[in-house]
Amino acid sequence: MELEERLFQNRLELAEFLRERLQGFERVALMRNVGVWSWLALFYFDQIAPRDGEGLRRIYEQARYILTTERRAVLCPAQRKIRRPHVRRTFQR
Repeated sequence: MELEERLFQNRLELAEFLRERLQGFERVALMRNVGVWSWLALFYFDQIAPRDGEGLRRIYEQARYILTTERRAVLCPAQRKIRRPHVRRTFQR
């Protein structure tokens, strides 16, 4: 899989980009892969936790950025950060 650093208009666009890149992987194994989702969150951290006008980031609990294997039935916050549409400056569920 090849990824590139690029600016996405929103998280939905990022999710569609990743869906294309991840098509060849087995879905269930991919959804549970802590390393892949955590790495993707770090790689695109500037997109999922952008700096505000003062250059500061609003950082939340670790579970919003790093996949945990304890939540297998639903998407963990790290997966939702990439998959759900971007809402500027409000990262509420």
